[in-house]
Amino acid sequence: MDIKNSYRYLPVSQRDKDWGVYVTGAGHAAVPGGSPYPPAGHPSAYHFDWRNGRRLQEFQLVYIHQGFGEFESNEQGRIRVQSGTIIMLTPGTWHRYRPDSESGWDEYWIGFSGSHISELMKRQFFSSRQALYTINSKRTIVNLFQDCLKQLHDERIGFQQIVSSRVIALLAEIHSANQLPQKNASHIESIVQEGKQYLDKHPDELIDMQHLAKELNVSYDYFRRQFKLITGLPPHQYHLLLKINRAKELLSATNTSIKEIAATLNFDTPFYFSRKFKEKTSLSPKAFRQLSRK
Repeated sequence: MDIKNSYRYLPVSQRDKDWGVYVTGAGHAAVPGGSPYPPAGHPSAYHFDWRNGRRLQEFQLVYIHQGFGEFESNEQGRIRVQSGTIIMLTPGTWHRYRPDSESGWDEYWIGFSGSHISELMKRQFFSSRQALYTINSKRTIVNLFQDCLKQLHDERIGFQQIVSSRVIALLAEIHSANQLPQKNASHIESIVQEGKQYLDKHPDELIDMQHLAKELNVSYDYFRRQFKLITGLPPHQYHLLLKINRAKELLSATNTSIKEIAATLNFDTPFYFSRKFKEKTSLSPKAFRQLSRK
């Protein structure tokens, strides 16, 4: 399959929409400097010119793999675009973009919509006020886009659902890249990863998080904030869930008493262990053991 310059728009069934994410089209274009933009041939609902811009009825991700250009929207004004940038376009937002007249650019794009995407927007994982994201994992992004184009070309049974999973993967990469300041990303990830690995190896122990942060040469407030930013949980809660998971293993695979499990995992009392276990699993330790053995 030649994906150097290709695109495809898809008919969408109600069954596709019921999945929660569905793809409306995707493409790739290598645009030389000085070439007309956008390339001809696209349906009128997607074609636009720089003077008038456009508004879409769906979401689109446009990845600038190589080259430079500019983007403009009512929310963000006019911004310089460089390679490694993903433009996230949202329904109803006026926008326009184009490659630099000298460099041109190489772009991948995919259009999509669905109830799950609307829920992600509602929960503020993304915002219509931010359209540009800088991505470091360039190879991963290109592979995802190329796989989307291949799936659309091959049309295997269920290809809509397969491609929609790639859209979720792309959104996850964008969300991940947006969590950390780019200049400190590797340092922050290293600190959190080291702390996380220590907690993973010691689920049974009482751990002084203040001391752990000191061992990592950062303040506890900084460690807690960055840990939660990356994992979604503060370190105390993360370690508690490790203890709960270990308790599940002991309840399922051994005859160790609940009192002994609580002591092994360093809970203050069996009552406190049972309360936390039910808080996190909606079952008492006894009920979980009975259910797991059925």
